[in-house]
Amino acid sequence: MKARFGALWIITALALAGCSGPPSNAEVEAIVLDSMAQWMAFIKQEGQPEVPPEEVIHAVSRDGCERTGESSYECLVTTTYNPQYAVMGEQHTQRMRFTKTSDGWYAEEVQ
Repeated sequence: MKARFGALWIITALALAGCSGPPSNAEVEAIVLDSMAQWMAFIKQEGQPEVPPEEVIHAVSRDGCERTGESSYECLVTTTYNPQYAVMGEQHTQRMRFTKTSDGWYAEEVQ
């Protein structure tokens, strides 16, 4: 019984340790794609054609995260656009702050 209880504590500690790091590349990519989808919905209201975000964005990568608070990180995020949508160049790198909330990650651009 003690062995099972001890194993449960170890598994719980490992699971919590996994939650304490910066957002994963997949989480950052999902945030960027969601933001692009919201932008596309806005410009559609302005009469522009709607394009799926996955067609506009080729890749998203997260680099160089540093902890800035108990549950927040600042990371460099590079978005690579497909050439036909690369109005400001094919790659755009920006510093973003990610804060973990009960609903998931909240992101904002850092000036």
